[in-house]
Amino acid sequence: MPVLKILPFEVVLFRPIHITLHLSNNKPPVYPMSSRVEKARAIRSAAKKGRRVNPYKDLPYEVGMVGTVGVVMALLFAGAFMMTAYILISNPGCLRGTEVGIAMKTTESVFGGSNQGSTSTIAAPPRTSSGVESCSPKVQDAMKRILPSTNCFTEPFKQECSFSIATVKSGCQDPTNYFRLPAAKMKFETPFTAVLVGFEEKDGTPMDLLAIGSHDLDKYSMTKWKDVLGEDMTCPLSDSLKYGFNVQPAVILFLEDEQSRIDKINDLKIRAGLSDEEMHVAKVTFPGDNAGGGGSTTFDFSSITDDVHFLRLRMTQGRDYHFLKSVGTALEHVWYIDFIYDWKDDWESGNMKKLIDNTLSSFACYWHGANGNLFRITGCWQTHYDFKSWSKVVCVNAKLEGAKPIVEKMEEAFMKSVESGKSY
Repeated sequence: MPVLKILPFEVVLFRPIHITLHLSNNKPPVYPMSSRVEKARAIRSAAKKGRRVNPYKDLPYEVGMVGTVGVVMALLFAGAFMMTAYILISNPGCLRGTEVGIAMKTTESVFGGSNQGSTSTIAAPPRTSSGVESCSPKVQDAMKRILPSTNCFTEPFKQECSFSIATVKSGCQDPTNYFRLPAAKMKFETPFTAVLVGFEEKDGTPMDLLAIGSHDLDKYSMTKWKDVLGEDMTCPLSDSLKYGFNVQPAVILFLEDEQSRIDKINDLKIRAGLSDEEMHVAKVTFPGDNAGGGGSTTFDFSSITDDVHFLRLRMTQGRDYHFLKSVGTALEHVWYIDFIYDWKDDWESGNMKKLIDNTLSSFACYWHGANGNLFRITGCWQTHYDFKSWSKVVCVNAKLEGAKPIVEKMEEAFMKSVESGKSY
């Protein structure tokens, strides 16, 4: 059998390897070799003595430094291949980009999950301070088509900007659309509290919120409230919602800055047979304001430390902006906010992006369109949103655990709006 002899490792590195192959059973003589010169001399010496020598059969072969490096590289390659194969077999998740601490996400997803049916994946977009993920490049491109900057830079009173058309000029925005269904399944740890700042004519929201918060459709009937108003509501609401828990306490806090409107709200409350415990009416004050007048009690929203499950702002002279900027840490306890963006009065000097990024940093905010459409602002900002135009905004506190079902409902509506592709 052939015999392979390899010199020690240190010899391999510093001088040629001498390998002797015995390819016949006759065991021809082995000639000590250290160079090709010596090999040639041995061949000539053997020839002179009349011996027939085949150097390729009977003599040793040398493997020089190049051969040594080749052998070492082959061994290293084989080892690396075997190690890679072992890792892939024992950790199949590496092939999918998972189980190695790398967040992956579908290009369609913008919140905490992925859409069904999508096959392309990218690294998850960065999160905003509220914990909501920024829109992916694909969604950003879609939003540029859905809410373009076209017509935004005309006279603001024309209200021709896309987000005005998509919200206040697209029909009725159901004020509790994204709040109603999640709340119907909730048992609130504290009495349900809704705060309505400012009064709207033909408004069904006060009775609607009492029904949502208390789960008592018999007592807080929309049909009854319509009779009290004496006219059709701006956004018709239904009594058909089913609730998952028994009746629980609920209160509406109505705040106004005009005495004439306070008087009107009190009149509606009396005609609807609601007590002060069910609907409390007060004059709103801000930090630094003088106490109200006209015989009304006053209320400073910034003093609130309990949960406010629903906050709606409809103040005169664009004071929604002033209200949000002035109430400080009270917003930490608010689950849901509904307010108006405008171009005049207090909004004239207001900055929407700073409001979203700083004051409402715990919230995910959206343009509130009609027909169930939502278009996220937080993490999806476009430059022309700085252009002030009359429009409607809703926000949900993404950092409050109790509000998570509302967040999920609104994100679902947002993605459906994006997928529809309708532009304004």
